[in-house]
Amino acid sequence: MKIKKFTILNYRAIESVEISLRHSLTPIVGVNESGKTTILQAIQAFDKGRDKYHKDNNHLEFQNRYSTSDTEGSQIIAKISLSEEEFEELEATFPSTATTTDRSLFSACRLGEKSFDLARILCKVDNKIKKRYEVAHDAYSEPAKRTIRKYIVERLPMILYFDDFTDRVPEKVEFSKEFMESGKLSSRGIHREWQELVREIFSRADADGLDGIMNGEDRPTPLRNFLAIDDTDRREAILEDISDMLNKEIIEDWKSLKKSGASALADDTSDLQLRIRPESYEDGSFDLSFRVIDKSSKGKKRPFAVTSRSKGFQWFFNYMTKLKFNPRYKGAIENSIFLLDEPGSYLHSSAQSELLRELKNVSEKNSILYCTHSQYLLNPNVINLGSIKVAKRVEGKIHLQGYGDIGTNEEGAALAPVYSALNLNASRDFVGKVILVEGISDYCVFQMLIKNLPSLKGTVLSIVPASGAGTVDKLLGFAIGFASDFLILLDRDEAGDDQLQTIKEVDENLCAKVVQYGTSGKFLLEDHFHSDDVEKIMKLTGLCNFKKAIPSLFWNHGDCHSDVVNGLHSETLKNLEPTLSRIHCLANF
Repeated sequence: MKIKKFTILNYRAIESVEISLRHSLTPIVGVNESGKTTILQAIQAFDKGRDKYHKDNNHLEFQNRYSTSDTEGSQIIAKISLSEEEFEELEATFPSTATTTDRSLFSACRLGEKSFDLARILCKVDNKIKKRYEVAHDAYSEPAKRTIRKYIVERLPMILYFDDFTDRVPEKVEFSKEFMESGKLSSRGIHREWQELVREIFSRADADGLDGIMNGEDRPTPLRNFLAIDDTDRREAILEDISDMLNKEIIEDWKSLKKSGASALADDTSDLQLRIRPESYEDGSFDLSFRVIDKSSKGKKRPFAVTSRSKGFQWFFNYMTKLKFNPRYKGAIENSIFLLDEPGSYLHSSAQSELLRELKNVSEKNSILYCTHSQYLLNPNVINLGSIKVAKRVEGKIHLQGYGDIGTNEEGAALAPVYSALNLNASRDFVGKVILVEGISDYCVFQMLIKNLPSLKGTVLSIVPASGAGTVDKLLGFAIGFASDFLILLDRDEAGDDQLQTIKEVDENLCAKVVQYGTSGKFLLEDHFHSDDVEKIMKLTGLCNFKKAIPSLFWNHGDCHSDVVNGLHSETLKNLEPTLSRIHCLANF
């Protein structure tokens, strides 16, 4: 079972937003207060299993605070695909009262789209939030809808939410006297989540003598049994078993991360062990704390709280504990959905880069959506530019668009980290012969042309992108000081004309090194390309904005570069010829 898409309706400032999970790793960018976090919270609200982790169910509050009118109700709809085996199981549970129409619709779905739309509906009754799941297909009879709903809800993929600003490992996980008496977890919110994690750790320990007691949810509660043991040696033996399990599930993965070369993220020693330490109080309450045993100093064991270790280790411990000891974890991470709000926000840049690679690994079998302002989590060598979503708020309403759907004039600050990431990975080598260009699209076009056109293939040139025409002159000093020769490529437009004038004011002789595209009138980079080439590149990248499609082609479709370049329309090559001729002269003279 896999969730393919979410549609969010009337959730806070979201009127209607659709987010596809076609890309397994989906960054969401946008300025502050653009609605990035609201989108993640809406997706989290789809999963009833996460309700108990929120005090007062605040994540289910759907009222739009930017409007004085009542928000009548909200729906978070997931398009859920089923495997053939799951269709067989579901069909076997169909009620005898299912109609001919029910069975026809079911067969058509099984042979066609192979998915159902399941909506979680939120509404207010007597000022209290009510919630329910519904199959979003009116043509099914009520018994059939109940059967489909029950089957899907019981098997929904796991959704995990991580908020780097508020989500920290607690110093202690506290339990009240009530837990010992009834087995019920009384608190809600983040404390409830960690209580469940600790309870699950003891349930997985497979230590003798911990089964038998049942709580109000008809689950074995080995944790309560452990606390009832008076024999000190038995308690120590059980804690050793738990320590072995924690080291196998968490520390071994930590060591593997360090061995993979991720030394910036895995920024702590590998010579660590985990312990869990219980403490009881006279009022019947108790708590448990995680301790890290560091043996890196001549093999001597020194205990530390998790919060005393490195930022990288704290993030890893929090992440792995919530993943592997989630009660819904079945021993394999597959088709889960990870929601990360500003991941790695307190890690330094190199650690963020390594974190992105780890997220990429996890996304091979799962879907990850994350909000970020960091250019280091938008590396185009790791993520597909077409997967980037841009959140923005217009007249109090949150909108979400694909990177390729944003118009050139409306990018603003929202895409700043994207362009920083693209610049971050562009060549900055001013040694030898250099071409200065206005931006990323120019950089990508001429890199592909130089490496694949027979007339230029094999030439050694560095292309350095600026951040727009107005900043090209800021790179001039490096080119003059370090390059053996250089060329400057500019659009023929107002910004290009202004930059040419600025260069002339620096040194009139430098104007001979400037090439403006075209021969007269307004002529931009994209005007070189014949409509056939434009259509081909946009179709290949799946983006409907040609200027956005160019970087996507360059970073995400490297195996197509030669075919695209050598298949360019004759009109495109004719338009490029004046510029290519100057580049040829730069390379060979």
